[in-house]
Amino acid sequence: MECPFHLVFAFLLAITLMCRSTTQVMKSHVVAYPDRNNSLRRLYTDDTEPRDAIFCYIPEGRTQWRVRNDGETLVHLRAMRGCSEIDIFRLEPNHERDARNVPSTENLNLKIISTSS
Repeated sequence: MECPFHLVFAFLLAITLMCRSTTQVMKSHVVAYPDRNNSLRRLYTDDTEPRDAIFCYIPEGRTQWRVRNDGETLVHLRAMRGCSEIDIFRLEPNHERDARNVPSTENLNLKIISTSS
């Protein structure tokens, strides 16, 4: 009788740990401030050195934020102003894009929705 109980417990524990690891990646966010360069590093669940980075900056002479994916994975991002969603976009590895409707005079709030290889 104990064997099936232990098997079910181990299965539920494994599912809980996998969901927890996924949630840690999905909750990543950054607030970029106009007066300095900002980057977001996504830590891997095995505690290795971070390798992927989202870099936010204001190009010289531009009035909008630019977001660059310096990592090796596709990243889906949500740009926010306060609690309002402004834009949802995806960035391929080693690509960049302007964050629409976020002027360079305001803070840029980015949230990682998901990542994929």
